[in-house]
Amino acid sequence: MLDDKALYRILTALLIAGVIIGVAFPIFYPKPTVRITRRTRLTLNYYPPKIVPGEKITLTGKLEYHDPWEPLPDRAVSLYYSRAESEEWNLIANVTTDSEGEFKYEWTPDLPPGEYKIKASYRGDGDYMPSETEPPTAPGGMLLVIPETQTGIISIIVCMLLSLLIRRYGQSASF
Repeated sequence: MLDDKALYRILTALLIAGVIIGVAFPIFYPKPTVRITRRTRLTLNYYPPKIVPGEKITLTGKLEYHDPWEPLPDRAVSLYYSRAESEEWNLIANVTTDSEGEFKYEWTPDLPPGEYKIKASYRGDGDYMPSETEPPTAPGGMLLVIPETQTGIISIIVCMLLSLLIRRYGQSASF
C-alpha cells in the first residue's frame, strides 16, 4: 500500500510528464492542416478559324473560379498549339488575366499549311485548382492554315465567274 506522500509524488510526476508531453507533442508532430482549393474553369476562343501564313489570329479567353463562377484576375495562362494529329504541344505565349479574369493575345503563326489545335492551360496554385481547355473550341473546329496560292486561285475563279455572269446577262462592270 502506498502512503499519501508516495501517492502525491507519483501523481506529481505523472502531471509533470503530461505537461511535458503535451507541450512537446505539437512541436514534434504538428497538427495536419486542410487546404481547400477552389475549382476553376478556363475558356478559349479564336478568330478567324482559317488563315493564310502571315495573317494574325486573335486568342481570347476567361479564367473563373467556382463560388459561384467569379473572375480570377492576375493569373498566368499558357497558350499552346499542336498539329491536328499530334499530342506534342508547343508554347505560343504566356498571358496574364486582367481584373475581369479575361485575356487577349494577337498571334501571327509561322506555320506550314494544315490543321492545328489550340488550347489554354492554367497551372493552379495553393488556392485554385488547375484547368485546361479542350481543343478545338473555335467555331468550325480546328484552326486551318491554308496556302496563299489557294486564296489566289479562289480570287481568280470568283472573278471569272462574275465575268461570265455579267456577260451572260448583258451588264457591264469593271474589276
